[in-house]
Amino acid sequence: MQLLLLGRAGHPEKFVHERRNKYSSDIFQTSLFGENVVFFCGPSANKFLFSNESKLVATWWPSTFSKLFHSNSSVTSTPTGLKTKSVRDVVSAFLKPDVLQNYVPTMDSITREHVEKEWEPKGGELVVVEAVKMYTLELACQLLVGIKDHEHWAGFADRFASVLAGIVSVPIDFPGTH
Repeated sequence: MQLLLLGRAGHPEKFVHERRNKYSSDIFQTSLFGENVVFFCGPSANKFLFSNESKLVATWWPSTFSKLFHSNSSVTSTPTGLKTKSVRDVVSAFLKPDVLQNYVPTMDSITREHVEKEWEPKGGELVVVEAVKMYTLELACQLLVGIKDHEHWAGFADRFASVLAGIVSVPIDFPGTH
């Protein structure tokens, strides 16, 4: 709960900083979304993490994420049942340098249009988090799904926020709610 509260207050990093100071370590165990997890912080911990991926370390997703996004791939699954290798393969196909190069003209025009419509009229005062969320959503809708109509993709923002809130929620099992 503390991570969610600090996140809503705009300082989720305090969650990690407090525990690093408390345990005097770059590696510590805590409870997150009702599940035990290990946090890796600092260069040596990250080196260990990335050099042992899929060997000693498993990717973790909240159980709420697992329930929402099932995968039927035959790739080895994580403890939560998600097929992270197949997800990574799909995402990395969009992030290859030659593919990204093809996105640059579209990204440039979306960025210019977004700044002109959303940032400049604000007259120097802008809620950056919300503006960047809308910008990122517009980019994703146009580049990944091909939706160019502003009115069409703008309706996704609230729905996406609802799904995201469901993913990063504390799983509370109330009788009669299944």
